[in-house]
Amino acid sequence: MWRGVSVLLLIVGACGSAYPADFDTEIRPILQQHCIACHGSKKQEGGLRLDQRDAALRGGENYTPAIVPQSAENSPLWQFVSREDADLKMPPDGAGLSATEVQLLKDWIDAGAVWPDASAD
Repeated sequence: MWRGVSVLLLIVGACGSAYPADFDTEIRPILQQHCIACHGSKKQEGGLRLDQRDAALRGGENYTPAIVPQSAENSPLWQFVSREDADLKMPPDGAGLSATEVQLLKDWIDAGAVWPDASAD
């Protein structure tokens, strides 16, 4: 029995988080801290707005869509915050996102990028 539990834990660990990240408590704070100053209601660098669901899913002037639900690897948002060799490393200044924040975004996108209606604006 314990051998089976150990194997299951190894599989879950290798695949990432067992649960998708929660938008309101985990994803929204990341966007607010690292993205909204340049991609919010007052300013939309590159035409990208990340404070509204529809706008975030639509993307900006050069990269549409910005978020591809169920595919972080194909989502420019995740690519730009996770890869040192990205065309446009984001955020452009400062320390960037922590490894935990990057993983939370990946898990959230891979789980479908659920953005509850109550959180839409």
